[in-house]
Amino acid sequence: MKSILTLMFFAFFVSMGFSQPNADRIEKRAKIEEKIKQKRIAFITMNLDFTQEEAQRFWPVYNEFEQKRKAIMMQKIKLPFMHQNEMTELEADQLLTNIIKIESEELALKNEYIEKLKTVIPTVKVAQLVILEKRFRQEILNKFKHKMKGRRGPR
Repeated sequence: MKSILTLMFFAFFVSMGFSQPNADRIEKRAKIEEKIKQKRIAFITMNLDFTQEEAQRFWPVYNEFEQKRKAIMMQKIKLPFMHQNEMTELEADQLLTNIIKIESEELALKNEYIEKLKTVIPTVKVAQLVILEKRFRQEILNKFKHKMKGRRGPR
């Protein structure tokens, strides 16, 4: 009985040890996502030079779009890419079908929100927004690559 309790106690602490880094990773990721979101908001605001009225109409629509886009991206992340060398033809076909379906949803969402945004801000600013979002993603990617190079050290 004593050994069973000891074993259970040990298993509990081992599982706590493994679960903690995951919780820390989730919290760290949430902080990074929030920081990127704040930078995106500042980047868009600074570059599109909204009037107060435009900003009041734009941000609710844009935030709704971002929320839906994030849900679609989560579907993409959950696709089973890990074992691509061990896939059967049927699994590969299903994966491709799912990729196309998700990317079609993403494109349909983008089309829908471009049309919505054209009703709340001038079309020129909608076009500028599309360009700015691409530029923002590229800048974030470049910063990440630069940061990763620094971690690897000189070669």
